[in-house]
Amino acid sequence: MMLINYIWLQSKTNAECTSRYDEIKCIEEKECTGYIDHNIIRHGDPISQYCSDFTKYIPNYNNFCLPIYITYKVNDVENVNPQFEPDVYYDYRNCVELLDISHNKYVEIPTLPPAMNNLTIINISCNLITTAKLSSLNRFPVLSDMDISNNLITEIEINNDEFAFTSLTKINISHNRLWEIRDANFNAFSELQYLDLSHNEISIINAFSFEGVKNLLYLNLAHNKIKEINSSLFRFTQLKYLYLNNNELSSILLADLRHLNKVIEIDLSYNVISLIEKNVFDNMPFLKNLNFKKNLVNSMDPRMFFNITALKSIDLSLNEIRKLPKCIFKGKSISFFDIRQNLLEGELVKGTFEGLGFIVELDISHQRLTSIEDFAFVGLDMLEVLMLNNNEIQNVSKSSFDSLRNLRRLDLSDNQIHDLNFEVINLLKLQFLSLKGNLLRIIGKGHFDSLNLMEMLDVSNNNISEVESFSFKDLNELISFDISNNPLSQALENNTFKGLISLPALDISCTSLTVIKNNSFNEMTSLHTLNISHSTVNEVSFNSFINTGNINVLDLSHNLLSVFSINKTSLINLRVLYLDHNLIEIVAQDFVANLTMLSEINLAHNKIVFLYDETFSDLKRLVSLDISSNKNLRFNFTLLDKVPTVQKLNMSGIETAHSFNEKTQLTITDLDLSKCNINNVTTLRLRCLQDLNSLSINNNKVQKLEVGAFTNLTRLRFLDLSHNNLFFIQPGVFKDNYNLNVLKISHNNLNTISYGIFRGLSYLSELDLSYNKLVELRSERFYGIQNLNTLIVDFNKISNIEIEEFPLYLSVLSIGGNLIHCDNLMKLKQTSSMTVTAITLDVNNNENIDGVSCVGHDKNKRNNEMNGTDNILIDIRDILLNLSVENRNLPKRINEDEETHIKLDTLETLLNQTIRTALYENNDHNTSELIRVVSQSLKNITHEVAHEQSVSNSLLERILKMIVTFNTVTQTTSLPVLKYNTTNESIAYIARLKQDFDNALTIEKEKILAEVSDKILLLNKKIDGIPTVKPTEKLTAKRELKAYNSGSLFTEICVALILIILLCFTMFKIYKHILSSRQRSYSTQHITDAIENSNL
Repeated sequence: MMLINYIWLQSKTNAECTSRYDEIKCIEEKECTGYIDHNIIRHGDPISQYCSDFTKYIPNYNNFCLPIYITYKVNDVENVNPQFEPDVYYDYRNCVELLDISHNKYVEIPTLPPAMNNLTIINISCNLITTAKLSSLNRFPVLSDMDISNNLITEIEINNDEFAFTSLTKINISHNRLWEIRDANFNAFSELQYLDLSHNEISIINAFSFEGVKNLLYLNLAHNKIKEINSSLFRFTQLKYLYLNNNELSSILLADLRHLNKVIEIDLSYNVISLIEKNVFDNMPFLKNLNFKKNLVNSMDPRMFFNITALKSIDLSLNEIRKLPKCIFKGKSISFFDIRQNLLEGELVKGTFEGLGFIVELDISHQRLTSIEDFAFVGLDMLEVLMLNNNEIQNVSKSSFDSLRNLRRLDLSDNQIHDLNFEVINLLKLQFLSLKGNLLRIIGKGHFDSLNLMEMLDVSNNNISEVESFSFKDLNELISFDISNNPLSQALENNTFKGLISLPALDISCTSLTVIKNNSFNEMTSLHTLNISHSTVNEVSFNSFINTGNINVLDLSHNLLSVFSINKTSLINLRVLYLDHNLIEIVAQDFVANLTMLSEINLAHNKIVFLYDETFSDLKRLVSLDISSNKNLRFNFTLLDKVPTVQKLNMSGIETAHSFNEKTQLTITDLDLSKCNINNVTTLRLRCLQDLNSLSINNNKVQKLEVGAFTNLTRLRFLDLSHNNLFFIQPGVFKDNYNLNVLKISHNNLNTISYGIFRGLSYLSELDLSYNKLVELRSERFYGIQNLNTLIVDFNKISNIEIEEFPLYLSVLSIGGNLIHCDNLMKLKQTSSMTVTAITLDVNNNENIDGVSCVGHDKNKRNNEMNGTDNILIDIRDILLNLSVENRNLPKRINEDEETHIKLDTLETLLNQTIRTALYENNDHNTSELIRVVSQSLKNITHEVAHEQSVSNSLLERILKMIVTFNTVTQTTSLPVLKYNTTNESIAYIARLKQDFDNALTIEKEKILAEVSDKILLLNKKIDGIPTVKPTEKLTAKRELKAYNSGSLFTEICVALILIILLCFTMFKIYKHILSSRQRSYSTQHITDAIENSNL
């Protein structure tokens, strides 16, 4: 033992150093912030002889110190470099072996303090450094380990004017942003043995990337973007560990790996490798672990592993290999082999797995195998687990598994096996066998013989229709057996399950069984749970359960039983009996006699019509009774007096009269009376149920809740009154329910919350008032519910909510589906600390805020903003009256007028042709024809215009009628202050207002119609005034025409044509004037669409 003076590091002002002596590692650990100085504190404490061997000599001080590990943290932005304050007499920096300056937000590698000649390890990880500078102004002759991982490094740099860290043997630059390795980047580090460049963005490496590095033992290039190796590894003749996983390699060439003579482990997983060149691993005699997981390999060379004598582990999982060459592993001593989830297809043949003698687990699941040859697994002498599930196996040869004497688990599930024709006589150690999801049709004698150690057998989800007696006679150790979801048909024979003496649970549900015969479960003395539910059982023989004795749970639900009468001597330990969803009509008085251990009975969904008072009298431990959904059930409530221990009672769906006996104090805690046709809660006399904790009276016909309905129910915590016809709740009805926690009154007809209804519910945390007819929420109506956490008022008629209406303790307000304006809802969400949500978030509706629906236009203010509505109606009238005046400013309605324009163009063309004919041929017949055609065409067009105008008049009349009707229904006006303020006076005043408004609108309507009619009449008169010529009538006789000279005839024709043209032009203008009255603005069109809407 020797004395040593410990050196304690302290910092200057605003800095601090702490020290800890590690007696196990024999080091001095320092944690410092700010400057570090030489404040040496001498101690005469002894150290152990063990640690004395680790001391270092301090020349200036002529003493020794232990190795110092310094962790430095920056606390001053202006001083980010760790600095030692120089001391002319003492210098302990030679004792520093480790310097940790990680997690300091450095953006560059700081200047390291000088004179740390024994510094071995430096940690600069987890900073913000962008350049890895592997040199310094000071020498660090023994620095061997440098960690600059988890930074933002994009390049590696060595300053020629500085001292490179040539003694480094380990460099960690992982988890950075390097995208390339420059040529000869590591040329100065000839001693480098460990290099980690993983988790970067390197995409290219070449033959000069690692120039100068010859002694590397460990290289990690995982999680980069490397596509090719490019002979970059040729100089690594000493390399033992190579990690290239999670890159983008597509091929492995002989030239890439041929010089890795001493490599032990290669990881090439998670690439896109599809090509592996032949003989690529021939020069790797020491290779033990090879990982090709998750690539695109689809074939393998039979001699791929021929020269790898040391190979122990191969992972070929998640590839596309279709066939394993025979004897590919022969002569090896492989202990781990994984080929899961490939595309192996066809038949497994003998010799495939030779050389895998030391593996204990083989997983060849999720492939495309179709059959297994005899002795296909020869060579797997130590195999204990064989996974063949999720293939397409149809045929398993008789001797397929004969060589697997150590096999303990065999999974053949989810295949297409039809018959169990393979021998299991040599599988003496087998404990687990899964055959579920196959096509098995029968389980016969001998299929499981000699499997004395079998503990788990699964044959569920097959096509098994028959199980022969004594099929399981040797499975005495079986503790898990599943035969559910099979079409077991007809009868379950006696001794079917003989031999299963250790089986605790049996599930034969979802079958087609019709009869359970006597002794079917003979000698199953350990059986405590039996499930025969969801089948077609219509008969259970009297002695079906004889020689069992320990059944606790018997489930015969969802069958076709009409009678249940069995020998109960072997069911004396029965605790749970499920007979729900059957066809039972009669329940005998001794139905459960002597089953004194029963605690739960479910008789729901049967056709029971009567229960005797003594039916359950022997059940002194009965806790749960479900007789729901027996619609016509009749019983006296004195029946419950015989079973005072019942705590959970379900009588929903029973529509007979309900009334509890007030003289009996029952211990019921959960009561379900839903769907019982109840219209008066008070008549139930629930006051005797003082222990009631949960009560459901939903889906009934209750209209009123009056004081006394829930008297004495002081322990009630959950009450469901939803889906009734409630329109009135008397204040004080819940005064005794002060422990109520959840109250549901949704889906009723409440239109207001009266004062005092919830008074006294001081522990209520959730209140559901959704789907009612509430129009407002007032905080005073919830007075006394100081612990209310969640209020649900969705789908009411609430139009306005103010934040001050809610107490501060409310956390959740669900208010979707109401008539709240979006602005109001947004204000509520922004100014309130509670969560505003909805039962159903309506994100598809255009008018919603975070899924809570709202009203974009404040339609709910119509009753208070009649003046605004009147203005809208006046605007509609003005638009309809002024359309004809403003037609020049309206855009053309091409789609509507196209046909009319075509007709006018045709008329103009015809007119021009006729004029030319008349001028050049001087034909009086053509002139007459011209006048006739023009007149007739104008009349046709005018009739069409009149028809369109009639439609417009009809539409206008509908608008006016709708306006009158709408205002008759919705108009409200502030009432004047009447003398006596009576209802009759108010009604009379409203009637007068209504009549005045109707008269005004009617007069306006008549004016508009009259004005339009006058215009149409004027148009018709102008048209009728045009002279027409009958087809048979001539203008003049030929001899009269000869009397005229050519000059006078030409003049008359020109004058006539000019008059006709002027007439046509005038008619066209009149037509356009009338046509414009049908044109509407964009808003007017929407009004028309709205009128056509049936929901208006």
